[in-house]
Amino acid sequence: MMKKEIYFFNNSSSRAAVYGIGAYTNQLVKSLINTEWKLNTVNLYTQGKEMEIVEYGQYRQINIPFPNEKMQSPFQYNKCYAKIITYFLKDIIPEDGETKCVFHLNMMNNYPLISYLKKLYKHKIVLVSHYADWSFALLGDYPELKKLLNKPKNAIKTEQEKAILKSFKEDIKMINRVDRFVCVAQHTLYTYCESGRISRD
Repeated sequence: MMKKEIYFFNNSSSRAAVYGIGAYTNQLVKSLINTEWKLNTVNLYTQGKEMEIVEYGQYRQINIPFPNEKMQSPFQYNKCYAKIITYFLKDIIPEDGETKCVFHLNMMNNYPLISYLKKLYKHKIVLVSHYADWSFALLGDYPELKKLLNKPKNAIKTEQEKAILKSFKEDIKMINRVDRFVCVAQHTLYTYCESGRISRD
């Protein structure tokens, strides 16, 4: 009989940790109790110097702290940490052909993590959007985002505009690499479908 496991990635330092991810995680844990699925929560950016695995009976918690080395850029920062995460999990995640695993990601703007997961594993990846950086930056003003996306490159002047565009494009890049994409909010889904040309299928 095929075994089934979910690896639920949670970024403890992100906005999602504050905006509903705790309740979402608790609901998921409760919904998987006494089912055929084994739940593993992978907590990223945790405190401490060592990786640890804690068994809670109904699920297993995997804590992966971030190394203190200084990186030259945010991309290098994410890429290095993503590599650490995926290679550490290589010793934990079964690749025996008898276990079906699902990677359940709850953070946007981390393309390197998805890239490494795709490179090392054949398992499915589900990405959930709990919030959008552009929405925080523009206070949910979607018409303003559309104006920004339609601006010529030479008309993008401020650092905030550049950051919003970069974040939005990275979101689309991530969405296009995963197997399933879920939006908690309808307006977020509408934005990605219309301006990011993401199919609802």
